[in-house]
Amino acid sequence: MIRIAVDATDINRRVLRVHETFPTKGGNIVLYYPKWIPGKHAPEGPIDRFAGLVIKDRGVPVEWLRDPLDMYAIHVALPPDDTALDVDFQYLSPTSAAVGTAEISPDILTLRWNAVVLYPAGYYVRQIPVDASISLPAGWGFGTALESASTDGAVTSFRRVSLETLVDSPLYAGRNFARFDLDPGGVVPVHLNVFADRSPLLAVNAEELKAHRALTPHVSRLFYRMG
Repeated sequence: MIRIAVDATDINRRVLRVHETFPTKGGNIVLYYPKWIPGKHAPEGPIDRFAGLVIKDRGVPVEWLRDPLDMYAIHVALPPDDTALDVDFQYLSPTSAAVGTAEISPDILTLRWNAVVLYPAGYYVRQIPVDASISLPAGWGFGTALESASTDGAVTSFRRVSLETLVDSPLYAGRNFARFDLDPGGVVPVHLNVFADRSPLLAVNAEELKAHRALTPHVSRLFYRMG
């Protein structure tokens, strides 16, 4: 089981800081940074934005070695009695269009969990349970398919999911945020999360909201029949 804590408060420098812990059985292990991402058709995991890796065994840094053929694989030699590993690194979000599509601004943030996780080799990602949490700037709201488990100040923890589900559940956050209930009284909650650079842009008129609400029963029927 992996625990991932993401600190997304350094929006000025657009840096996400990640702390991970997970159990080990000691000996040689391989950690992977996600290479193949759902919805992509090439090995496009943003390894060029992965930085500052520090791996510790019981508080003591251990050496790691990047695979000479697969840059997404990291080899770590641990003592045979090691039972847990602490991992810290940063994700360097693009600071200009020359680097990539903007993911963080002074008012809005997009987090794709595949960018902020290392996971052990040898397991199906659908069988790796993950407890994830995020720290956001004060006053920011967020929207995600993940279910919140608890909130403590600026830190929100989510209910445990598989690594596969986590990667398929991006998180959007912002200073200016509004949430609209698209199916009031429904068995399954359906919300429209809106983020904007300025608070006046959050306004949704009655006709627009009616149109979105009209889609909800059709989507439910579609996925019910597909299932």
